[in-house]
Amino acid sequence: MRERVRRFAREGAGFPMPYRRLLLSDPFFDMLITFVSRARNFDQNLLVEDVYQALRNVWIGGSMQLLADLPVETSPSLFAYSLLYPYTDNTLDDTLTSRESKAASCRRLDRRLQGEDVGAVSKTEQHIDRLVGTIEKEFPRPKYPHVHASLLTIHRAQTKSLSQQRELNRLTLPTILDVSVEKGGASVLADGFLLQGTLTPQQAEF
Repeated sequence: MRERVRRFAREGAGFPMPYRRLLLSDPFFDMLITFVSRARNFDQNLLVEDVYQALRNVWIGGSMQLLADLPVETSPSLFAYSLLYPYTDNTLDDTLTSRESKAASCRRLDRRLQGEDVGAVSKTEQHIDRLVGTIEKEFPRPKYPHVHASLLTIHRAQTKSLSQQRELNRLTLPTILDVSVEKGGASVLADGFLLQGTLTPQQAEF
C-alpha cells in the first residue's frame, strides 16, 4: 500500500521529490497507521470518511512536527484533537439538526473547554468529553493555559462559522473569507500548542 500511494503521488499527482520525501516517508505512514488503529479502538462505529477527515489534521500535525524538529508521532493530544473534528464539525454541518440544538451543543462544549464538568447528553458528547480529557491529562490546565485557550478559540471560531449557514445569502464575500480564515488559522494554531505545550510569539504569528 505504501508503494502504491507513493507511485500515485509521483505519477498521478505529480508531487515533487522534496514533498514526497517528507510527507510520504515511513515515519509519516507509521503515524497515520497508528492513528487509524487507535481511532478504530476508540469508536468502532466511526465511518471511513470520519477517520479520513481526522487524518487530514494528523497530517498537518506531522508536518508541524517536522518543521519544529520534533519526532513524527501521534501524540495523545494530536490524536484527541484530530478525532474531535468528526464529532464537532459534523454536528455543526448536519442539515437535519436544528440551529437551536447546535447552539445548545456549542454552549455545552464551550463550558467543557473551560474546564467545567458538563454532563453529556448524547453518545457523541461522551466521546467529545473523553477526547478533551485526554488533552487535559497530557497538558494540565494550570500549567498549560495557552493550550486550552487555543482549543476554546477554535471552538468559538467554529461556532461563529454557523452564521454561514443561516445568513449565507446576506454575507459578503469578505465576511465569509474572514470567518473561514479565522477558523482555519485557529485550528492550526491549536495544533502548534498541542504539539509543544507552548509557542513563542513568533511561532504563533507564523
